[in-house]
Amino acid sequence: GDGPWEVKAAFTNEYNAQGAVQVAVDVKKELDDPAETGRNKADFTFRLYETDEDFICDAQDEDSYEEVTTNTEGVASFPNKIYAEEGEHYFVLKELDEGEAGMDYDTNEYHISVFVASDPQTSALTAHVLVKDAEGKTVYEEETVYEPGEEGETAVIPVLDFKGEFENTYTPASTGW
Repeated sequence: GDGPWEVKAAFTNEYNAQGAVQVAVDVKKELDDPAETGRNKADFTFRLYETDEDFICDAQDEDSYEEVTTNTEGVASFPNKIYAEEGEHYFVLKELDEGEAGMDYDTNEYHISVFVASDPQTSALTAHVLVKDAEGKTVYEEETVYEPGEEGETAVIPVLDFKGEFENTYTPASTGW
């Protein structure tokens, strides 16, 4: 022969995660109305900021947040986030202080971490949602895994649903009669 042969081989393993997971973020507004003015729980505005892991919000960047307004029951829902690939996602949920006279706004904020991975055995996507308040206390933690439907059935994309609770106190100025 012509001497030693060098064999080079390259192998590429294709790996595709299966399915999708979704995360729902809702808000629930409680209103303490000691003067019993009948002020309802509508028209409170909340923002869900997309941030990185330091949870710093940029109120000037209108592309960095979504906004919803509560109904008369004090409830509002952001559009669900659907993830079909692995990654980490970070959000801050907080109320917008709109300066209504006599309204003491809740300054709490929730730091939401979404970790999307895939199961090494089944390649099904998994989601782990961790929510902490501004003091770093865990207030919600849940995991889910995508499960494809049996043959002929539709797969269900699991939803992790976090409800952020906020409480305001409304004390209108006395009319001084």
